[in-house]
Amino acid sequence: MNHLKPNCTGIDCPIKTLQQTLYPIITAKWGEVEMYGRATRNTSKAGNLPEVYDSKRRYMEVLLDSKKLGQVFFLEGSRHDNIDEGMFSAPLKIVFFLNLDKFEQSAHKDERRDDLAQKQAYQWIDDYFFDFDINGLEKTMGEVFAGYNIDKSLYDDMHPFHVFAITGSLMYELKNNC
Repeated sequence: MNHLKPNCTGIDCPIKTLQQTLYPIITAKWGEVEMYGRATRNTSKAGNLPEVYDSKRRYMEVLLDSKKLGQVFFLEGSRHDNIDEGMFSAPLKIVFFLNLDKFEQSAHKDERRDDLAQKQAYQWIDDYFFDFDINGLEKTMGEVFAGYNIDKSLYDDMHPFHVFAITGSLMYELKNNC
């Protein structure tokens, strides 16, 4: 399911556009995933947690779910630079939480193809989203969730689970509404 946030402004507008573009591509190739917009850094007794807005209009912590094929969501950096008259650039991660056993990746079921998942995700973002300047790839819970208080050792790239993020810089208009 694609959990779209209604009535967006600023950075959430291009993120929503990316969700609407990527979701049908991902589901056609991989199968049904849960796709969310920008995760919010919410503070609790456990520390800073990434929480996403779902279709039931509530925030929930992003957790690996072994019953699902995967989850895709966005983490923004804290510094957004004003490039020109309300046009901003922000660091952004597009995070992929995947259960590699839930979709067919190769002719050999016992073969771990995390490399193929990364390649496909990179290609789709590079081909269809021009306001996002890709500058890297992060792997492991520690790298992807740096600055968050989550159990970074939990399922840290232990088969069949794989977490990675395509990182880059997103251009957006602060005053934009969508």
